[in-house]
Amino acid sequence: MEEDHLREMELRTEEFKREADKNEQLQREFESRCGAEAEERLESLSKDNKELRSSLERQKRDHEHEIRLLNDAIQRRDGDVQKIEDELRKVNNERFDLQAQIRGNNETIERLRKRAEDAEERLSKDKGHLGGQISELSSKLDFKSECIQKLESNAKKLQADCEIEIQSIRLAAERKIAEETALLRGRLIKEEEKRHKLFELVQELKGNIRVMCRIKPPSDPANDALIPFKPQWNEIDEDKIDGLTIPTLREDPTEPGRMLPGKPRDFTFERVFDANCNNGDVFDEISQLVQSVMDGKKVCIFCYGQTGSGKTFTMSKRQADGDDGVIPRTQGMIFSEIERLKTLGWEYTVEGSYLEVYQDKLYDLLASRHSKPEPLTVDPLGDELKIKGHDFTLLNDARDLDEMIRVADNNRHVAATAKNDRSSRSHSILVLKITGIKKDESGEVIKTRKGTLNLIDLAGSEKPDKNGPPQVYKEGVEINSSLSYLRTVLSSLGQGKTEGVDFRSYTLTQLLRPSLGKGCRTLMFVMVSPLKENENETIRSLEFARDVSQPPEIGRPRP
Repeated sequence: MEEDHLREMELRTEEFKREADKNEQLQREFESRCGAEAEERLESLSKDNKELRSSLERQKRDHEHEIRLLNDAIQRRDGDVQKIEDELRKVNNERFDLQAQIRGNNETIERLRKRAEDAEERLSKDKGHLGGQISELSSKLDFKSECIQKLESNAKKLQADCEIEIQSIRLAAERKIAEETALLRGRLIKEEEKRHKLFELVQELKGNIRVMCRIKPPSDPANDALIPFKPQWNEIDEDKIDGLTIPTLREDPTEPGRMLPGKPRDFTFERVFDANCNNGDVFDEISQLVQSVMDGKKVCIFCYGQTGSGKTFTMSKRQADGDDGVIPRTQGMIFSEIERLKTLGWEYTVEGSYLEVYQDKLYDLLASRHSKPEPLTVDPLGDELKIKGHDFTLLNDARDLDEMIRVADNNRHVAATAKNDRSSRSHSILVLKITGIKKDESGEVIKTRKGTLNLIDLAGSEKPDKNGPPQVYKEGVEINSSLSYLRTVLSSLGQGKTEGVDFRSYTLTQLLRPSLGKGCRTLMFVMVSPLKENENETIRSLEFARDVSQPPEIGRPRP
């Protein structure tokens, strides 16, 4: 079919060529004979020629398209034929296989039939022998049964022997494990005692009275006028600050009203926490003193500063973002440390009390407020804190301490001041007595540790406002008097004096006397405001802390 189309196309092409040649010849004749008329005739013939060419091209494309379609149909038909042939070969192969299987099955059936006939013949011959064989097999079965019984008896005996041997090995292993555990426990206890001695040596080298400073972060750094603190970086630990420099101004004596740079004020402490530090950074330093309490030391941690400088925030607050204050973190450390020390044979009890010194009188913040609270009296004798008519509360776990703190916070004296809408007007003291005992195998107590932790949130230290409410002014005078006397006591202790220090003049120092003497640890945290409007109070607070950390020599006036 394709060849016929090609031949037809060739014939048409030849016919077209002949027509084209005829047209060209006629064109030449017309040109020679007719002139203008011939040109018109030539143009007509050219037009007819183009139409014939166009028609021929369309026919050629149509024929080529038909040829492609026919080729595609032929290819599909060839593919179908190939598939049919493949399936036919597959069917023939399967037929041959089935025929072979049938022949094989017929042969197998024939063999089985012959074997059945042979077996039937042998069975008839062997029937006479079956009786004797059954009797022989019965005898063998009885013999095998006896052997099995003997083997079972031997197996039970071996199992009992194995259990005894296993128990012996287990007991020996348990004894060895117990001996090694006791040896490791002894080493651990010795290492703990060595750690205790080295830790106390480090604390003694740091000094019994230590002072640190914390700058409260400003609430609006972009708009607040701030004091231009210049940090003094620690020479050993370059990431820590141990001092502050505050630039000052003085009036030009030759030109009144003109201010000149004055002598800067320098303050040096054990460490300064700037606005970038959080409560976790503060507790990393304090945690060493909490460990000293677990080891049997008496510790006082003070928070001092003007109202609104962040004392209560640093000491007491629980934060939603996890940046808890000193008291919540101390609580967690104490009870987790109790669990750790249990493994070393120590048993601890924790007793607590939350007290308040208000206008130089001592009150129990846990007492009911349904009636006017009665002031308490501190026993001035002895090395342990004793308060007449007052018992410490046993704290079995952290939840008991949480509840005690909640009640105390609700009962504390507060008032509105120029610095704070809710200002603490009293000194609050959380006292935790932590006692540890260690017994020997007979139950006799061989070691005892008695530690006391005093966490003191001091009242605001700003100057009393004479123009404010009379009661608030009176409270401010009493607060500053007690703080001034506390500085005197701490300065005396900082000079190494342990005898002749008067603790009795104020209730606060009298209450803390057992925890401020020889062998005790004291940390003063001075909290300062970064705001320029509070610069005078900030400098007063820093001077207070400097007097505690660097007590003046006798005869040298205070700056």
